[in-house]
Amino acid sequence: MPPSQRQEVFNVILAQLLEERGAVAAPESIMYTGEQRARQMPDVIVNYQGLRTAIEGEVEAPNAREKAIASATRRVETGVAHIGVGVVYPASLRVVEFSNLKRELARTNLEVAVVTEAGTTDFVTGDIEYLERALRSTFEQLIQEDVVAESVALLDAAVDRFAEAVISYRGIWGRITQALSGSISDTELDNPTSVQQAANCRIGGLVLTNAMIFHDVLSNHYPGIMSLTEILAKSALMCSLMRGSTSSTNLTITLSFISRVRSY
Repeated sequence: MPPSQRQEVFNVILAQLLEERGAVAAPESIMYTGEQRARQMPDVIVNYQGLRTAIEGEVEAPNAREKAIASATRRVETGVAHIGVGVVYPASLRVVEFSNLKRELARTNLEVAVVTEAGTTDFVTGDIEYLERALRSTFEQLIQEDVVAESVALLDAAVDRFAEAVISYRGIWGRITQALSGSISDTELDNPTSVQQAANCRIGGLVLTNAMIFHDVLSNHYPGIMSLTEILAKSALMCSLMRGSTSSTNLTITLSFISRVRSY
């Protein structure tokens, strides 16, 4: 009798099937994963139209739907993924030999629900072709609801907050101005108007935020890189010691919502 297959294995095989159909882009760590490695992969993150998509599956059971949708929702809420897919696999797949599992999963009906910042769908029964259509529909909905515009507004607010926090400190805006203008003397720092100083501070804030977004994207691909959420958690003590400092408050706010705007 074949060993009982785990949902982690089903998640990996499902990602491979979607990749083979051209629906998603899956990293090599998923595409070339064998049975033993698949059992050790708690997170399956693929790319759909540039959006990180997490596949969270459970095997058919009384509370399987609740568990799958809770995991998918958590991935979206914590910024790990833009789209969370909750999948409930039929229990009959547990006893299928690994060598036959891809073929069986390709023709099996699944229960599927999709989670985004815009909301959560109900579970619908369908095969992998239905899942492809659901992802396409979700992507179109995100575009229609203009999530990108909302993220740009958040980013703009962060840059404004940064500029307000540093404009009073000559040492900070002076270094930003020198970085933007090349070689400039301390005396020449008196030349820019207040409007120019504010504009330079906004540019500095945008550069810093862009670097933070890039850092967080890298952390999704390289486990050795700490995510901004983890950095924020580990910096809680430092921020509490610095409470009352405008710059530390600004840093905390920026780190808190930067995961919502990254990659857009």
